[in-house]
Amino acid sequence: MRKNTRLIVSATLLVALVGCGSSSTTTEDSVETVEETLAPAEKTEPPAEGEFDWATECTTPADDLPTEGLVCADSGLRPITDGFSFENWGGPVAEDAVTLNTAAELFGVEAVCAEVQDDICTPLPAAVQWIESMNESIEGGRCEGMAVVSQRFAVGLNTPDELQEGAEIVADLQREAGIVGETISRWWVTQTLATVNEFNYETRQLTPTQIAMNLVMAIRDQEGVTLGFYSEGSGHAVTPIAVSLRSDGIIDVLNYDNNYPGQITTVNIDPSTETWSYDMAATNADVEADIWSGTTGTMDFTLMSVREQENPAPWSADDQSGETKGSARITISTRGRSIPGAIITVGSDTIDTRDWSTLSNGIRVFTNRGRNGSGAIIEIPAGLEGVKVAPVIGELIDPTVQEIPLLFVVDAPGSGSLLVRDTVDASDTSYDDFVFEVSTGDDFASSVDVAPDGAVEAEYAFGEELVAAVLEDGQDLDIVDPAGDEAIDVAVTDEEGNSLFESSFDGVDEDGTEVTELDFNESTGEMEVSDQPIDAEDLTGDTGDSGDGDSSSDGGSGDGGSDDGGSDDGSDAGGGGDSESP
Repeated sequence: MRKNTRLIVSATLLVALVGCGSSSTTTEDSVETVEETLAPAEKTEPPAEGEFDWATECTTPADDLPTEGLVCADSGLRPITDGFSFENWGGPVAEDAVTLNTAAELFGVEAVCAEVQDDICTPLPAAVQWIESMNESIEGGRCEGMAVVSQRFAVGLNTPDELQEGAEIVADLQREAGIVGETISRWWVTQTLATVNEFNYETRQLTPTQIAMNLVMAIRDQEGVTLGFYSEGSGHAVTPIAVSLRSDGIIDVLNYDNNYPGQITTVNIDPSTETWSYDMAATNADVEADIWSGTTGTMDFTLMSVREQENPAPWSADDQSGETKGSARITISTRGRSIPGAIITVGSDTIDTRDWSTLSNGIRVFTNRGRNGSGAIIEIPAGLEGVKVAPVIGELIDPTVQEIPLLFVVDAPGSGSLLVRDTVDASDTSYDDFVFEVSTGDDFASSVDVAPDGAVEAEYAFGEELVAAVLEDGQDLDIVDPAGDEAIDVAVTDEEGNSLFESSFDGVDEDGTEVTELDFNESTGEMEVSDQPIDAEDLTGDTGDSGDGDSSSDGGSGDGGSDDGGSDDGSDAGGGGDSESP
């Protein structure tokens, strides 16, 4: 039976730290079991009376582990055999593309396909948008997916030969063979699911010491835990394999970091200051000093049971509940070319989503864990009016790149999904081609406001229908959703506010799933309208259940893998001897 215990410890910490020759370091915490689905005989009980005594819990010699401390928990995973032989990589998707079947596996065929006949799926337009968004975000790096899949092997949920015929150990796997790549991508996208975001937000409120405590319990219970940490708009994920306590009171979290095949790396946690640091130069002599560090709020963890929970499709009317009901979720990515973000204004408040200290008004940010430039999800809560979101291209990953592909996707409170594309000159440090305005009150309304000299591609998908237009020269796309899941009013106006197109969409297309394309004729000053069918795809020729390894891939949906940009050099930030962050 799968273990599913979640331990959240209280914020009260009494830490007794002593010198190098000391015999104990004790942290007292009340331990609350939030989620328990284990049979009594299978559950690891929390320490008696809620006390976690590190000196008592950590007594095992390190043996082959690179730590001076005594080990508290050890999964037995060793990167040389139990990690991938290839390193985390960035660049366009190919065999690893997210496809219709990836979406169908996660959300169900009915949520993905408007119609299915003999395994031929006519996809809902919003599903195609989601697939494109995921593939473009993945281009920033695959570390999250690799961390998850390595844990699935470690806890016995998968075996290497399920992904690649003849593979006996994880190190035998090749990223372009079998369904290795697509399985990595399938688990990469779980970090974007609402349930995972909520769990990550909750664990991010814990101190680093509390997180280490939870890692000890998760490793002992074989819960398939991954560790995430964040710095300056970027996120990274590693596979924790052991936790130890040093005589000086420092906690070592030992990891398999897929940026560095075959090696064990260490995150150091100082309970006296509740800070953590990750120095790759300490493990790799050929890597320049590059230390990631932080405190409470910049580190989290994820359990496999959370990733395996059912999630409604992000584009459905059922994808939000509880505190997130009525919110708008924005995904922004630049295909690994830069560290994107947004400047958000709410009344007199200004928020830079890359600087979490500026967050206010209930707005939350979930930075994707991939490498530098994997993008982020921005959540605008219900009940806000007049919110303005201006995308920021951010710091370039590769200073030689000339163009930045920007993708901006909004999951509205109901069944609607908005997508904006643009190609930005890399030298444009003050990009301002459009601003997204949104109100998340009872009458959900939003608009894409294009600058007088701007031009973007915009799509709005609702049910079986999609309207697409190139907006330029001050044109706006206005969307009003009075009830959140009923008819949507869509209008295109010019710079003076004159109407160029108006329509109402109910999400049902009697002529089949179609795209309504809008093309403004400058000569006549009128909007030309045409309907184009959405191509159907064969699900049997697409990817299958990449968690079970029972099918093969023949490419992806959307255009995420069609561009030749980005880098696919087999290296990731910090890997292969370069000096970038992990």
